[in-house]
Amino acid sequence: MACYKAYSCPLQDASPGTPIFVFLSPGVDVAASVEGLGKKLGFTADTGHYSAVSLGQGQEPIAMNNLTNAHKNGGWVLLQNIHLTIDWTSGPLEKKVDKLAEGAHKDFRCVHGLLVFF
Repeated sequence: MACYKAYSCPLQDASPGTPIFVFLSPGVDVAASVEGLGKKLGFTADTGHYSAVSLGQGQEPIAMNNLTNAHKNGGWVLLQNIHLTIDWTSGPLEKKVDKLAEGAHKDFRCVHGLLVFF
C-alpha cells in the first residue's frame, strides 16, 4: 500500500496484533482522517467494518464489543480519548491488546487516539 497521506504510512507497519497509536494535541480530531482512510480501503461503518468510540461516560463496554467483533470478522476500531479511561485502559483494554494477535482476522486493526500536552 502506498503512503498517500502521512497518516496512512503507519498503517503499513500495523498488524492485527500491533495497534496504531495516534498522539493528539488540543483541538485535533483524527476521526475524520482515520474514517476517510478506512473508506478508501473499503472499511466503512455501512459495511460493519469500521467503528469509532469516544471513550468516557460508560462507553467502554461498547468499545470492547466493537473490538471483539472486528477481531473476529475483520475491520477497524478507533478508540478515541483513551487518556480519559486510565483504569479501563490499563486493565481490561491492556489485557485485550496483549492478546490481539491470537486468532485475529487478517483485516483487524485497532487505532488508539490519546491527547498529549506539550
